[in-house]
Amino acid sequence: MQTMLKLFSLGAAGLPTGKISDFDFRQTMQYAMEQGVWQMVFAGIKQAVEEGSLVLCDQDTALFQELRKQLIVSCLKQENKYAAIREIIQQMREKDIPCCVLKGQALAYLYKNPECRMSGDVDLLVAEKDETAALDILRKNGFSVSVRAQSANHDTCYHDELGCVELHVSLYYDIMQDVWFDNVEMLKEPFMKKNGILMLGITDGYLFTLLHAIKHFLSNGLCVKQIMDVLLYEKFYKDRIDFERTTAILKHLKYMEFTNALKGFGVEYFGFAKTDFADFSYDKEKTVKIFEDVFRGGPFGRKEERESFFEAYNACRFATFKNEDFETFMTRWRRTNMLKALSFSRKNMVIRYPYAKKIYLLPVAWVAHVFVIIKTGLKRFNLVKQSVKYKTPDAEQTQIQERLKLYKDFDMI
Repeated sequence: MQTMLKLFSLGAAGLPTGKISDFDFRQTMQYAMEQGVWQMVFAGIKQAVEEGSLVLCDQDTALFQELRKQLIVSCLKQENKYAAIREIIQQMREKDIPCCVLKGQALAYLYKNPECRMSGDVDLLVAEKDETAALDILRKNGFSVSVRAQSANHDTCYHDELGCVELHVSLYYDIMQDVWFDNVEMLKEPFMKKNGILMLGITDGYLFTLLHAIKHFLSNGLCVKQIMDVLLYEKFYKDRIDFERTTAILKHLKYMEFTNALKGFGVEYFGFAKTDFADFSYDKEKTVKIFEDVFRGGPFGRKEERESFFEAYNACRFATFKNEDFETFMTRWRRTNMLKALSFSRKNMVIRYPYAKKIYLLPVAWVAHVFVIIKTGLKRFNLVKQSVKYKTPDAEQTQIQERLKLYKDFDMI
């Protein structure tokens, strides 16, 4: 695993690995594929071979050539996808809809081999007032749209060839913004334009990239790509990030210690210099805990069942950070959002049934909504009480207890 991390760092940041001996090509690529970064690791292997710090045996050479072909195909597919997305963003621009790219393509330029920084889906941010018009453009470009729930922050759009696009109207959905981020204002800067697309401002972008990594660590699992995103961002913009603002927010939200441990991870496992980042100190044992958690869980915790961690953490954080009862909050929240989902307001109708923008078709949308409510109600009849009355997962489960202890070790509760 540590050899894979060194080669990933070489491909992502160009950081030297030193002489690599006892190299197990297949095992290294297995770890890389589990983490969803095999393209970047392969770029590192390719550079190490060219520099002479890694020598492949005859058997590995055949695998190397096969992976080289797969990499070319993978990069071409991603570039075609991004070209199509840029065309859609241009269509939005022509309709006076500012559209900001989040994650993925908005971070790739930070990498030594940007074409190898793969992303499964595309995340776009628009103002809520532009949501309906933006969805219309996506539909016209062949996307099917799954409209967001009242409490959600993005619509899910799918295309047979281009895959998934998430259209965000805010950075986080309401519970996360409240419970995890205490309703701190995250967008304080105008978008910046880079490589022909709009991105979050420098400090806004740093906070979002970092908090996105923290979100995954808390909810299911962190992957090495998200760690690298944070580290490359801070190194690239070290002299332009407003660290006074970010430090104040991170200390308030109790995420400062984990942030320092992430940077320590970069020093210990990726080969960054401590001076690549703003002044910090870290506990080496905590970087080991991150390593063990990433290795054990795989990308986004897929190697373990971690769904219960999210709600268990929320319950603890409500009790300690917000001094409230999470079950009462969640029951109230679910009832409120159920009522919103049942609403026959024109705003709700237009979002769910785009044809309702024509006022004379609004009654048709009302009728359709009645049938949707009946169909959903019949299908979920036995789950209605559960969907309204919230119950925190059993915190006595050993796995949950271990996870909560990990969060407490980082002073995140």
